[in-house]
Amino acid sequence: MAGIKDFRRILFKLTQDKKRYPTVELFLPKSWLDLEEEVKALKEESLVPVIPLQALIEIAQDKDPHFKNKDIMEALLYLHMTGEVLHFACVPGLKDYVFVSPTWLIDVIKCVISPAFEGTLDTAPLPDSRMPKEQMAALWEQFNLDIDQYNLLQTLATAFGLWYPEQGGYVIPTLMQ
Repeated sequence: MAGIKDFRRILFKLTQDKKRYPTVELFLPKSWLDLEEEVKALKEESLVPVIPLQALIEIAQDKDPHFKNKDIMEALLYLHMTGEVLHFACVPGLKDYVFVSPTWLIDVIKCVISPAFEGTLDTAPLPDSRMPKEQMAALWEQFNLDIDQYNLLQTLATAFGLWYPEQGGYVIPTLMQ
């Protein structure tokens, strides 16, 4: 029994380590927790992986009319830091959107920047890390992207240097050999 007691003590001590878990002992306002639940519901109930920031603000204020924009932005930063959402507040073109499904975004991006993505589309290897527009469009069809989501991904990709548009297609730096 001493081994189990020691294990519990060590495990508890690890979970209270503020260096490893900076949010431990952080008391969150109920409105933040409600917003987190709303985001989780959006992920589960909807095929919408990204929503306008204003829509999320409206959702939060419908739940709690006293939830001020400033407080919503703080809650959103917390959700971003914990990986529940992705919100690029400092990136023009992205700051007005919230990715409520970060895994969706990662899945879409890795299909383009990973060398293994070629099997996804049954296509020949890319010459000089260039992808024709038609091939990129075929990839987006697999993810059922609408034009707004497509444009948002283009903005994100350019902002973070994932791929660059060029005449007739895209350059994907991670695929350069």
